[in-house]
Amino acid sequence: MSFTYLTPDNMKTIEGLLVEVRVPGPERSFDPETAQARLLVRGFEQGMHAESDLRRLLAEHVKLHKILDSSHQL
Repeated sequence: MSFTYLTPDNMKTIEGLLVEVRVPGPERSFDPETAQARLLVRGFEQGMHAESDLRRLLAEHVKLHKILDSSHQL
């Protein structure tokens, strides 16, 4: 089994991308943030190293969750 180790620079990239989509305030939930972080780590593990590609992956994830959240409120 091979392992992919994230470098400190990889971790900084992930944190920077998470900050861009983080919801401020007391209603902030760590479950979505954990899922987003895992998604980005998985992206790195699968060879996605360009920040723009990771940003696009995260944006699609956030958009999907907003759609799902709005459909649950109907």
